[in-house]
Amino acid sequence: RDILFAGEALWFVILFAITHTRSIWVAVLCFVDACFWMIVVCGISYFDPLNVFLLFILLGLGADGIFIVFDTWDQSREALPYWTELHGDEGAAYRMYYDWKKSPKAMMATNPTT
Repeated sequence: RDILFAGEALWFVILFAITHTRSIWVAVLCFVDACFWMIVVCGISYFDPLNVFLLFILLGLGADGIFIVFDTWDQSREALPYWTELHGDEGAAYRMYYDWKKSPKAMMATNPTT
């Protein structure tokens, strides 16, 4: 019964990621990344039903990070007119700079709470 709840929560996170990022690719990549960390980095070769919980935790950490990166990317659009006025380009470099400057601070706050 607990595995059923974990599976439902996993599907909810994936569907929420698809809705929030507007990309099936990003949501699937988040899941594949969590599997990679569990199998390669953590060295788990036998997949026990309790390992679903580890996968769930890793997926939660990855989903938090993806949501933060996408949200800071959207926030960088508000500061874009100021950048364009000063530097004269479309500002993709600034948006990436803004995203990579702000995202790690937010991730450091959310990851320990997950």
